[in-house]
Amino acid sequence: MSVIDSSKLIEKKECSTEALDCLMKVINPIYDKTGPVKAFKSKKLVPRKPWATEEIIDQLELRYQIYKTYLNSKSDESYFIYKIKESSE
Repeated sequence: MSVIDSSKLIEKKECSTEALDCLMKVINPIYDKTGPVKAFKSKKLVPRKPWATEEIIDQLELRYQIYKTYLNSKSDESYFIYKIKESSE
């Protein structure tokens, strides 16, 4: 790793746009080299299956919410509600 010349930054004693610009000129090349931007695909952009109607998706989301409630509380009541919902599908 190379040494950064910070003398120009130290000269700018006030918090000004010049100091910020100078800092960004130093940091941006390092940032671009060590942390390049990577593209990724969002799962939400994937089209749904033709059989997955809005009603089915709503039921699955409800079941998942009930399951999360069970995981957070670990109570017998929440487990019973989750199992009833799971068996009714």
